[in-house]
Amino acid sequence: MKENSEIDELPAKILKFIFREPSLALTLSYLVLIIIGMVFSYAYYLSWGIDVFQYATISDFIVAPFKDTIVFLFAIISILLSWLVFEFSKKMDRKFPKLTKIMWFGVEPGTSAYRNIYLSSLVFGFLSYMSLCSEIFASWKYCRMLKSKENYAVEVLLHSQPENGWVRFIQIGQLENFSLLAYPENNNVMVVPLEGNVAAIRFVSKASENLNLKSSKQ
Repeated sequence: MKENSEIDELPAKILKFIFREPSLALTLSYLVLIIIGMVFSYAYYLSWGIDVFQYATISDFIVAPFKDTIVFLFAIISILLSWLVFEFSKKMDRKFPKLTKIMWFGVEPGTSAYRNIYLSSLVFGFLSYMSLCSEIFASWKYCRMLKSKENYAVEVLLHSQPENGWVRFIQIGQLENFSLLAYPENNNVMVVPLEGNVAAIRFVSKASENLNLKSSKQ
């Protein structure tokens, strides 16, 4: 049952690693946060029909975890859920070994095959969970944006369309080099380079101002 013991001791080993190598653990944790932020950002912008990877820079993904507190909440809740699932799995193994064997396709607990299947299922389960949560987050944020358009309104003056004057948009997002806007009438999206085409941007609402558009007010 050595392999089973190794799985049971996994949380303790992770804690020991964190205390032994805090700098490396912090770096790895931040990388995980960046990946989560990338997935959530991709799902959200895809709901508007935008492939964010075409416009985002490395800097955009580095700061992605800080743009929305939901990313942090997701990470914290995920840690707690992972621990609960792990503890529940251990109790199931001990109380119902026959049922556990059936659940793991007849593989005997305590073998290397069991460990490999167990760890693989954890990785697959987390990826599926993250994908599902990112889709829920994207749908929620998209609907919230549509229901409260006035809270995310900005007015933009474009070099390419000076005759139109100030044009009102919904500010759906902000990248380092681009402003992502949508027409409030039909929700059509416009990706505007901040350098070159944007003469000025002024904020109509506090919510849009908090997104820190990099342009001058008039």
